[in-house]
Amino acid sequence: MSHNADHLVFNAIRDAMEIENRKKSVEPKSDIIKVDAFFVILAIVWISILCSACCAETGIASYYTVESCHKEGTSGRMANGELLKDTDMVAASWFYPFGARLVVRNTSNNKSCVVTVKDRGPAKSLVRKGRIIDLSKQAMLALDGIKQGVITVSVEKL
Repeated sequence: MSHNADHLVFNAIRDAMEIENRKKSVEPKSDIIKVDAFFVILAIVWISILCSACCAETGIASYYTVESCHKEGTSGRMANGELLKDTDMVAASWFYPFGARLVVRNTSNNKSCVVTVKDRGPAKSLVRKGRIIDLSKQAMLALDGIKQGVITVSVEKL
């Protein structure tokens, strides 16, 4: 997704969440709010599917390691249930389904690699700031981005 599409998606998610929170505090007089929230969420899903199927997105990538997972107090187990290994070519993304294979290209040196989505991330607070993907250490090495820590990448679904 482009940055503008990300912005629209996150605004729609925020609006849907606000609607849900209002529904919990005040019971609506009609089902209009429930229907509106449903269609907002449906639109978000369709935008994500369409953009990930046909468009390369550009944004910031970071990387994570088994050691960084342990420092954060997590087990290093990815969201799909497998244990992270620093030598795996994997990625964490909110925008692609598990098993999706992605071509990630470092825009500063044009190096690229193929990764498989097996985890969810980056942290949502970082996504709002332009972070689009977390890569395994091996993937970041392939892109020559370890020294920088975060790099600008383009991501395209295979």
